[in-house]
Amino acid sequence: MDKKMRDVMLASLLNRFLIIGSALFLGTFGGYWLGTVTPSILELSPKLLLLIGVGLGLFIGYVIGVVRGIMRVIHVTQKKDVLLPNGKLKFDKSRH
Repeated sequence: MDKKMRDVMLASLLNRFLIIGSALFLGTFGGYWLGTVTPSILELSPKLLLLIGVGLGLFIGYVIGVVRGIMRVIHVTQKKDVLLPNGKLKFDKSRH
């Protein structure tokens, strides 16, 4: 059971790292590209500003969703055991 749980957690961590790493990579080099191509943010076209705003909004929404999901899992697992497709995940609840 421990190996299965570790594999599930590792796969989830890897997926999140790939998503957030890709967003950071694109944001960093996209920002560098914008900085070299555009001398001032005020000179950007309204369409490009809208696209940048939508991209930032999606990224911030994703980060907030991940944090809320992690907090919900922590909250639920403190109260009861969690049934996973590969078995039951149990936590020590003797402290509560």
